[in-house]
Amino acid sequence: MTTTVTDTTDWLLAVPLEAAPGTALDFAGTRVRVAFTQARGGPPIATADTADGTLTFVPVAGSEPAYFAVDLRVSERDLRVSAPLYVFGDLEREPDPLHPERKEWLGRVALCVAPGTGSAGIAQAGLRPVLTPAQPYGGRVAADPLLAGPQGALGALPPAPADAASKTYTLALVNGTLSWRAAA
Repeated sequence: MTTTVTDTTDWLLAVPLEAAPGTALDFAGTRVRVAFTQARGGPPIATADTADGTLTFVPVAGSEPAYFAVDLRVSERDLRVSAPLYVFGDLEREPDPLHPERKEWLGRVALCVAPGTGSAGIAQAGLRPVLTPAQPYGGRVAADPLLAGPQGALGALPPAPADAASKTYTLALVNGTLSWRAAA
């Protein structure tokens, strides 16, 4: 389910991070940026960056997972919609400050921007109020979590079993090793 925000309010977002097993997340001291654009493209609607404090990495605290806090103020964007609009932002990290052109993609955040009470679309028949349940991140609207950690290909697959043409097998990771398991 896509996170919904309104066009006439601040977007205070929490983007939870799920660490890959055996991986500790720490983006402190690393520049991370996100630029939100409409689904059909075009110039950014809003941007957040750790360099200016509009995007902050918040480490694990107790049972609360690590997350990115994104602060996008309504005063810094002029987007007003007459109907719900989908926007997307790619979180990108600069792992090497000496080479800012080299970016690492961390994940995508999707938002549905609904017209607020000061927008033309709010008067249209058929639009219902947007109710947001209580959020666990200090009043921030929670976005879908991102899985962070080592990415890439799994590596070479083990050879197929000799009877693979007549039986069904699934690929399993057992104690860190890929192996074929006969389906039950």
